[in-house]
Amino acid sequence: MASKMAKQYQKYCGRTFGIACSKRNCCALLREDDSHPTAVVPALDNVALWNLRTHECERVLFGEEGQVTALTCCSTYSILAVGHESGSIALWDLSSSDNSARVVLKGHKSAVNCLLFDGSSAVLVSGGQDGCVALWDILNDAGLYKLIGHKAAITSISLAQQNILVTSSKDSFVKFWDLDTQHCFHTIVDHRSEVWSFEILKDCTRLITGSSNCDLRVYQLCKEAGRDGDGDGDGDVEGDIKSGNEAKRKAADQPISCSYLGTVRKMSHDRVINLKADVSSRLLLCHTTSSSVEPFIVRTEEELSVLNKKRLKKARKAVKLKVKQLSLEDEIVKSPPLKCPAKIKSISLLNKQMSNEIQVLLCLASNEVFLWTLAVSKSSVEMQLSLKLNAPAHPDDVRTVAFSSDDCLIASGSSNKIHIWDRTSLQSVASFSASYALCSAFVPGNKYLLVGCKSGKVEMFDLGTSSLIDTLESHSQSVWALDIKPDRTGFVTGSADSDVKFWDFELSSVKNGSLQHKLLKAVLKRTLKMTGDVLALKHSPNSKHLAVALLDSTVKLFYCDSLKFCFSLYGHRLPVLCLDISSDSTLLVSGSADKNIKIWGLDYGDCHRSIFAHDSSIMALQFVPNTHLVFSASKDKTVKFWDVDNFQRIDSLQGHHGDVWCLAVSHDGDSIVTGSHDCSLRIWNRSDEILVLSEEQDKETEAVLNEELLSSMNRKTTSNTAAIPTEHTIQAVERITECMELYRAESAKLSEYKASSKAIAPPMDPVIVASQCQSVEQYVLQVFKRISTSDLEGALLQIPFSYVYDLVQLLKTWISNGWEIEMTSRCLFYLLKINHKQIVATTSLTLLFQELQESLSLLTEYKKRIGFNIAAIKFCQRQI
Repeated sequence: MASKMAKQYQKYCGRTFGIACSKRNCCALLREDDSHPTAVVPALDNVALWNLRTHECERVLFGEEGQVTALTCCSTYSILAVGHESGSIALWDLSSSDNSARVVLKGHKSAVNCLLFDGSSAVLVSGGQDGCVALWDILNDAGLYKLIGHKAAITSISLAQQNILVTSSKDSFVKFWDLDTQHCFHTIVDHRSEVWSFEILKDCTRLITGSSNCDLRVYQLCKEAGRDGDGDGDGDVEGDIKSGNEAKRKAADQPISCSYLGTVRKMSHDRVINLKADVSSRLLLCHTTSSSVEPFIVRTEEELSVLNKKRLKKARKAVKLKVKQLSLEDEIVKSPPLKCPAKIKSISLLNKQMSNEIQVLLCLASNEVFLWTLAVSKSSVEMQLSLKLNAPAHPDDVRTVAFSSDDCLIASGSSNKIHIWDRTSLQSVASFSASYALCSAFVPGNKYLLVGCKSGKVEMFDLGTSSLIDTLESHSQSVWALDIKPDRTGFVTGSADSDVKFWDFELSSVKNGSLQHKLLKAVLKRTLKMTGDVLALKHSPNSKHLAVALLDSTVKLFYCDSLKFCFSLYGHRLPVLCLDISSDSTLLVSGSADKNIKIWGLDYGDCHRSIFAHDSSIMALQFVPNTHLVFSASKDKTVKFWDVDNFQRIDSLQGHHGDVWCLAVSHDGDSIVTGSHDCSLRIWNRSDEILVLSEEQDKETEAVLNEELLSSMNRKTTSNTAAIPTEHTIQAVERITECMELYRAESAKLSEYKASSKAIAPPMDPVIVASQCQSVEQYVLQVFKRISTSDLEGALLQIPFSYVYDLVQLLKTWISNGWEIEMTSRCLFYLLKINHKQIVATTSLTLLFQELQESLSLLTEYKKRIGFNIAAIKFCQRQI
């Protein structure tokens, strides 16, 4: 008997739209046009580059490693580094037209909080939620080392000198690291709460820290040796902590010393999120959790000297007047705050060329972007709003979405805004203010839109004029459900006031002077009283039943013509939040706060199956028209695809970073749209890719096994190694192992051929012939070259020691032939570093390394050539 063919489905692929900037503390300004620079802002998984002159998104850099949590730009190499929630760091080449990441570095076990390029722009420093600071060589795309000492998340990083790194953390400590020796030589321990940010000013002579209290602490940094500091010198803060600033110890061997000067009080009592200073250290901006930014003017030494002379002159004229000594309030002067209409999530500064003005980019929690221009004088800061980015976006949660009857338009609503989107281009074609929207539907003909509001009203909008034409005082409480009748002559609303109301469309004549035109109105025809709050309702397509979900966890069915009770569906343990009826009017699906989906038959009201569908409340579900396929959306941030005939999950669509509130399926079934708590909309289009359930289950099983393998590999990884193993590392280990086995087999065949003195040499393996290599050594080299630099060291760390002897022999062959000297040397030195004890204890390997010393003379020639080229480039740079 022929085997039964597996049922196939088509995959849905998602794309985000309707987002200007996400609520993360990261943004940047790029100087392309001095008057209107480019704004680089996070857009959930992606990074958007906005042209602030044309108010258009010029470019979107697509990420796949979780939500963007940190970003920084390197102007020297036009590189953008982006940290993600998953702990990965993606590097983009902005000079290239490719919108995919050039390389992805994995070194943190959780979110990346801050990123920084060093002075040479060749090293990237990253601080993570895991409390580790990692350093990366971006030219070779490889990790250098980790700095471990903080016990909580890293909040800010900065360079005090070329080789001195300063870090702050939620563990309330600020640490100074010597990058040459890779150790902490000083710790500031006198903060009483988390240190959220800091800034270094005045040529590395002032350190200002911000924490949860209302004061900014100011420290003096001195590069001279022998200065006393209040902290420990070796990173051990347990033994040297004393009250206040009494913890002092001689630090003659420290490259920099730190002493406490005092505090500067902020205007607000909110905690600090970020401290930002311009390039000249003239202006300091304090970004707090409120909707304002507090500017501080930092006076120069010349200005302080002039101020001191004025006070002395004034004191000489008045004999009895005491001379007021200069204080921190004289050095760091407060200015009136910069206020915004919503909470500020991130800020970035850029100094204008040929001007003393400073441009400030602000990303707000309301999904808006502002650009301010600040002019700093001796005693004040003049502020001017340069522009507001007019990007179509919702200011908060998207609570309702709907497709038009021809699937050309998409409507979305939030607390005070309605947007109409073109389905093809995903551009906003209309927008208007509205009350808090909870449900919506297009009126047949797609010229009007109905919106059910939290206030209990139903608002009707004319899409042609983007205006409100009617407001129905329909209910006394929130309108949770709205459904167009199958005959398209009216609609039904359900509310928390326990009423279900039936409305009919009518055209009324309206005179405007001598002109007369028709105006659409809704007229109340009937009211059905229920026993509890109405949370959802739906007509069956055959116009026979009306299903109503109530707060008492039941679904009640009524006959549409007489409104007589038919039967009740019991089974959910918590209220039913959503329901839908299939196109053939045979099945009803209900989603509840108990995380279950139940499939009911409409013939007898029996429950076919109950499925534990999500990890949180199910907020929306809908059938794909003319099928028994269902999409469900939940507060667990996922959208799932179900076949209710087989009671199987087909796919899980992930992309939102907040509760998914609403869902709509197009009438052709090719697209679905979802709205979320992350203020974004996401459209999922049906692709040509085929989904087979058995293959998807195998992929999930393989992913679980890979996670277990990665956890074991992480335990094997040394603590100071910057990179951590990833799935690409596993694949690299497998490729290296396979090619080493092939090398052993080919070497054994060649040894056997030489021993037997046969005239005909054995044929090479077909794999080597297919790769067009002349020898097995060239084939192994080709495999190594295909492995990215960021994964190569991790793969060498994981391969068994039994392969090291053969691998060193290969490296010796590559060096003697002059093949890929840079990569070969890196592999050789790394193998020697991680396997030093075993190599010293193994006689054969010791002898092999002694033979290698003769081949290393070639490396000296390459080193001289590189040094000569570097000297020539520096000479050309000086001449230019």
